[in-house]
Amino acid sequence: MIIYQDIITGDEVFSDSYTKRVEDDVVYVVETKDITVTEGTYVDANVDEDAAEGATSDALDTISETVNNLEHGYNLVKTIFNKKNYLAYLKKYMAAVKAHLEKTNPDRVNPFMQGAREFTKKIMSNFDEYTFYTTESMDPDGIVLLKFWPNGENTPYFYIWKDGLTERAV
Repeated sequence: MIIYQDIITGDEVFSDSYTKRVEDDVVYVVETKDITVTEGTYVDANVDEDAAEGATSDALDTISETVNNLEHGYNLVKTIFNKKNYLAYLKKYMAAVKAHLEKTNPDRVNPFMQGAREFTKKIMSNFDEYTFYTTESMDPDGIVLLKFWPNGENTPYFYIWKDGLTERAV
């Protein structure tokens, strides 16, 4: 299995178990889905522990909720941007990715910068259609993922900057 990690924070972002494709040579488009997560059985706080063993189903219960599999699996945290703040973040983030590429893959710098400029135009033209997420550490310098639903589909996808990730085999 391959785990994709943020080059800045080291946070895990997603794995190769998700269906993905590359768009415009700069982002992964990762297909996700909503799942139901059921947490373990709990005892109602109003029932004492000795009585819980023989308790009725009213005292014992499970908690289920519907969540996005990528958000839940990688502890993504929803965040909010307006256009001005997002562009300021993106300028700083792109500089960090460019610096990383200059050290690790210099031939990739120009294609990344050109592709990132073009893709940013796409984001800004449909800005209100995205929901933004940080990784688990919530580091403001780290990668921000964009969740969207293309063409009214029920399947949510995430845009994730591919050059902002490293791969780790596990």
